Amino acid sequence: PADTEKACFDTPGPSPADPRLYCTRTQSGTWLGFRWYRFVDQPELNQVFASMESSERDAAKCFMQERIERLHAAAARRKDGDDVKRWFDAPQGAEALPKTKVGIDPALLVTPPKGLEVGFVPIPVFERNREASPDCEVFVGDIKKEPNPLPEGYYEGYAYEGGGYEEEVCPANPESNGKKYTYPGTIFSYHPNKNQSARTGYKVPVRNKVEMDDAVKCGLSSDPP
Repeated sequence: PADTEKACFDTPGPSPADPRLYCTRTQSGTWLGFRWYRFVDQPELNQVFASMESSERDAAKCFMQERIERLHAAAARRKDGDDVKRWFDAPQGAEALPKTKVGIDPALLVTPPKGLEVGFVPIPVFERNREASPDCEVFVGDIKKEPNPLPEGYYEGYAYEGGGYEEEVCPANPESNGKKYTYPGTIFSYHPNKNQSARTGYKVPVRNKVEMDDAVKCGLSSDPP
């Protein structure tokens, strides 16, 4: 993560039960490093929850975490053969869907560590073409390192140029009436049984305005110690 993002990744941070850096190499030669986070503690949600009043933030986190744990638990029961309905399904039924349209790189199908099967998700924190992170602690898959010595032309077309950083303040344009605006801006909750015109917007702060919270305890199996 960039220096401006580091606080979002460190607080509340990955699961204390297993904060190790897992690494895997894709078929295209990209090394990915990831850590396991409790769902509501993942970095991208810090700003979303920061847009809420502190009086409702913890309840919102626990509501979301409980739903995710129900989803993970149901998926595990379905995998074990229990008759559990799909969380989402195609209108024509899953069996009617085409089976050969998409191929998924096996390196992207990861299995949670023991104890983190319910309520936790893998969050990428490192990406580099043909170069693994020196901080890798657990390798997933058969490839553990790049060839040594490297074949001639091995990095051709894969040169690392330092990348860029996504700006949170977007330049003015005609649609914004000539004013700069922040990303993601204001988000609105959706309630299926209420008039949507009365919804209250949540203004999402930029990263340097976020006050990081410690992990909330929800009375769930994923709660931190």
